[in-house]
Amino acid sequence: MTEPTWWPEVLAGARRRRMVTAMLLDHAVPLLNGDQLRLAFERSDIAAAWAESDAQAALEDALKHAGHNLTVTAA
Repeated sequence: MTEPTWWPEVLAGARRRRMVTAMLLDHAVPLLNGDQLRLAFERSDIAAAWAESDAQAALEDALKHAGHNLTVTAA
């Protein structure tokens, strides 16, 4: 078997998604209420970047992988 030619691009995209998610989460205050995780962002530009990115999906995937079935909201 050979490595697909497109693999480096997919790998780079996955790394960027993880790094962006982590950078944005550094600015969040996580608040847990039952099965709902609310991310509070003090800066509106960070909240906007969160909303425009794919970071929430990455966080939800990581939470599910860790066994946490939470609904994530951000403000």
